[in-house]
Amino acid sequence: IRRCFPGLPPDRGWSSFVNTEDRSGSLPGTALSGAPGSRRLAGWKTWIATSDHVGRLLVSARQGETPFIVVPRDQPGVRIDSGTPKAYLSEMTQGRVEFVDVTVREAQLVGDDRTFPTFRSAESAYVRAALNAFMFAQSCRLGGPPALTGGALAGLFSAAAILQLPLPSDAAAVAMLGCDVHTQSLAGEFESFIQQADAGLHTRWMKDRRLVVGAAQGIATRAEAALTRIVQAPPAGGGEGKPWS
Repeated sequence: IRRCFPGLPPDRGWSSFVNTEDRSGSLPGTALSGAPGSRRLAGWKTWIATSDHVGRLLVSARQGETPFIVVPRDQPGVRIDSGTPKAYLSEMTQGRVEFVDVTVREAQLVGDDRTFPTFRSAESAYVRAALNAFMFAQSCRLGGPPALTGGALAGLFSAAAILQLPLPSDAAAVAMLGCDVHTQSLAGEFESFIQQADAGLHTRWMKDRRLVVGAAQGIATRAEAALTRIVQAPPAGGGEGKPWS
């Protein structure tokens, strides 16, 4: 959240990026209406991470569109429904929210055209940093082989290094592909290890395993586009030659 919205005031509590809308059309997506100074937010968003605990929502005016609105969960007209536990990532509460004629002050508008590209690029690195940190911690706890423990630490360092790069950028896109390939390969080794070492952990891991493979195609597509740009770029200083030389 901080990476995508650097201008947010440092309020205490959890914040959640709220963008997903109902594709079936049964629940109308959000709409921001009115002139500056008298805007209103109405409609639905259908997914909020940590819905029981979040203190403020970062809501896109429409799915994938600016501006974003900072909405405290206790603001009048905000109705959050966590519903029943979900099968996927069941330990995290996941809900939906209806906005009923919510007053929006101009000071609540945040974000710009870089917000979504930054979020998309940063999310992949943050998720893989967390996954590698988890594999490292569990491998240490269970006395895993050095190749597994060291591989997880290497993946964590790789993801952390990406988060120090400008996001989005071609360098980050290419590095993210390498980090993702490493993480997914290591995840297979981790699964085999915990199947023998901790059956309960293995069951929970497999239930949520698509977090490991999720977004892999998008990562590969963005890396391919970045590599095309890099290879076609003119060499530094002009003249003939490959840009790598």
